[in-house]
Amino acid sequence: YKLLFDYATCYMWVRKIDGTYLLANQSFADFINLNVEDIIGKSNFDILPKELAEKLKIDDELCINKKI
Repeated sequence: YKLLFDYATCYMWVRKIDGTYLLANQSFADFINLNVEDIIGKSNFDILPKELAEKLKIDDELCINKKI
């Protein structure tokens, strides 16, 4: 599964409930112009523009609370 995750051409990641990245694949890292190692342990607020991170936080909260 790890090879499929790592080499998938779609963006893939795994985050903890607090938003911290546990895994990210190279496609996602390339998209945001970072190395995979620079993503792990960080949140969207650490790696994305503030406005986008805030929007994604709202979206995450809606999904977690199953309001969408």
